[in-house]
Amino acid sequence: MTPLYVPGDYILCKGIKDINEMKIGDIVIAMSKNYGKILKKVDYIDLDKNICRLKGLNPESLSTEEMGNIPLDRPFYKVLFRLKKGPRLKPQSKIRI
Repeated sequence: MTPLYVPGDYILCKGIKDINEMKIGDIVIAMSKNYGKILKKVDYIDLDKNICRLKGLNPESLSTEEMGNIPLDRPFYKVLFRLKKGPRLKPQSKIRI
């Protein structure tokens, strides 16, 4: 199975200022202590413990256990839109109109 997001895709994100804006199922960019910036789906939020758990979008991605809990005081960015990387077109020597 191929990743949902691939290198070369463009994504439009919005910084999450109020953690109540983030909901289970949202696709977010978060800062992981061990892995840096990660693009994952929100799987669990615990406001009392100030943590969330993220889930990969591909069976081959990091597991929730490998990533561990992500503190909610770290920066999060909610993905609003994705523009897929398209196939490269070969230059045409002649263009007919």
